[in-house]
Amino acid sequence: MLLLTGWLLWQRDWPAVLLCVSAAGLLWARRDADSVAKAPLAPPPSLDAGVRRMAKAVIPAWTRQLGAIQSTTQSGAQELLASFSSLMELQDQFEKMLARQATSEELLALSQDMQGLSEQAMHGLQFGDRLAQMVDILRLDTEQFLDRMPSMAEASDSHAQDWLNALETRFTTEEQRQFHHGQPAAPKADKVDFF
Repeated sequence: MLLLTGWLLWQRDWPAVLLCVSAAGLLWARRDADSVAKAPLAPPPSLDAGVRRMAKAVIPAWTRQLGAIQSTTQSGAQELLASFSSLMELQDQFEKMLARQATSEELLALSQDMQGLSEQAMHGLQFGDRLAQMVDILRLDTEQFLDRMPSMAEASDSHAQDWLNALETRFTTEEQRQFHHGQPAAPKADKVDFF
């Protein structure tokens, strides 16, 4: 899907790019809904003191990571929409320039603007990779937790802290680290030029 979107950006087929990005979002949501619907919930295991201690420490960290994932999704989608909106406006300007037979200098300047916005849109598409990494880290940690539950009977607060420290070492973004420590994400510099 990413290759198709990149090719459409190269072809400057903005409606098709928007359609492709929308379809990818719908497929992603459908895949998540299908996996949730098909996965039967196992009955909760009996929880001894160590498991409860670990769960009290680790589950809130997972919840905060879900917040980081949501934040990344929202900011990535906003960046993409802003880029595509700006590209569509430039396309309208281009068509008007062609209609009035603009000078080659005007067309060159517009082409450079379109190139910059296209690169920005391609950068925005990378949020899908970041999301995949973030989700995979969380998925692997929950699987590891379930695998180790039988040996957590005597887990202490230091075991829980060691778990959280190990989880943090796998993060790939500063945003994940901030959410891990319960800090709000730092505001991102707005790189989008609105016309």
